[in-house]
Amino acid sequence: MVLLDTGHVLMSPFHWRGREWFLFSASTAAVVALSRADQSLSDAARERGSTLGGVGDTLEGLGDARSFVLLGGFYLAGAIGRDSKAKNVFFDGLSASLIASGMITPALSTLVGRERPTVEQGAYSFHPFEGRSFPSGHTTQAFAVASVIATSYDQLWVKVAAYGAAAATAYVRVQRGKHFATDVVVAAAIGTAVGRSVVHFNRKLRSGELAQESSGARLTLLPILSGGTYGVSASLDF
Repeated sequence: MVLLDTGHVLMSPFHWRGREWFLFSASTAAVVALSRADQSLSDAARERGSTLGGVGDTLEGLGDARSFVLLGGFYLAGAIGRDSKAKNVFFDGLSASLIASGMITPALSTLVGRERPTVEQGAYSFHPFEGRSFPSGHTTQAFAVASVIATSYDQLWVKVAAYGAAAATAYVRVQRGKHFATDVVVAAAIGTAVGRSVVHFNRKLRSGELAQESSGARLTLLPILSGGTYGVSASLDF
């Protein structure tokens, strides 16, 4: 499922149409406009000090490995209560985390190489393969998990709680001088887009709907036994 999710997410831009490209272009323009206020927003947030205290430490954990404890809680609750939806949150959350926080954001942050605010080199200091500020890894992870939870449940309070906690995580990262505003905004978009896409795609996988579509993804596994080489060959078709 993770392989199929990864292929689906990474190949999605190749299937975008007018509406998707318009949204992408508008969002990019908005980020560029916001970047002009990056330095002032960062300075203002840092001047306020650590207003969230221990709560901020807890919320920041939503963007690192501690978020997997939350996902594990969903699996445990699903196993005890025989709730397949809760268990799916666990699996979808792991998949979205791997794609968004383990692949997309690290690749972008390495290529862009933006320096963090604490380096005190300004908002437009870029050193590819050195800086790691844009986009925010913590924020990506927080929104990937939050979007999986929010998309899986219809209750409004669940959506508000999930996205609210993720937004607080993003604010804490800016307040502590780890990121600029655009770092967390772009990261939130990545995490949300991947999380929602994974949930919707996996619903189709679990229901067997994709098997009825000619353009559905197919995973083929073949054994390799030749010349002392032993293994498995995987072929992923879209």
